[in-house]
Amino acid sequence: MSAMMKAKYIITAGLILFISGCMTIPREQLVIKRFAIEPPVYHNPADTTLNLSLKVTLFDASEIYKGDRIIYQSGAGEMNYYYYHRWIAPPEKMLYEIFTSNMLEWGLFHNGVFQHDIGIIPTHEVQGKLTNLYAQNIRGKYSAVFHYNLMVFAVSPDTFQKTLIFQKEYKITRERKNDNVFSFIQETNIITAEWINQLKDDLLPLFIAEAELYNPVSVFPPPEEY
Repeated sequence: MSAMMKAKYIITAGLILFISGCMTIPREQLVIKRFAIEPPVYHNPADTTLNLSLKVTLFDASEIYKGDRIIYQSGAGEMNYYYYHRWIAPPEKMLYEIFTSNMLEWGLFHNGVFQHDIGIIPTHEVQGKLTNLYAQNIRGKYSAVFHYNLMVFAVSPDTFQKTLIFQKEYKITRERKNDNVFSFIQETNIITAEWINQLKDDLLPLFIAEAELYNPVSVFPPPEEY
């Protein structure tokens, strides 16, 4: 083979490598689709108003669910995440906003629903933790799994001490048609709506009973005497 032919082969091979390198898109540069938890909206206000106030503490989550990863289970003890499909925000924070919005919509708390300390001691406080939220894709069995631990505390108007009066882990699982991530998002939205309905069934009678026990007092310090 002549030197000129060798040069042509080298140039051609170099061009092929160059073009193939340009056509390979780094994984990090591919489009990532993001999703929000958006349960169907049901306008279902309470038919009573109580002389109570509620503080909703920022929800927590098990370590695996913190961040924007959408988790799936592919086998017994095998957990992974979808790379190109992610949450728009950490799921526990979206659930926190959904929960608080529903507490406001119920119109149950005459003295307000708060997400932060605003100088008023609430009569009650809610804390929660997302313990499971994943797509189950095992041997043709597809489902969406949701576990949530919720706690309600009564706050003493005198000592400001918190007393646990309610705790429950909500466990909801819904079947999916396939292992597609979109079916998981759809069922998660339905699960969240079901969770809100279960919360109302549990919390409404709880707070009505608490209002009957609670002796309203001023939560502000008395004015200074001069």
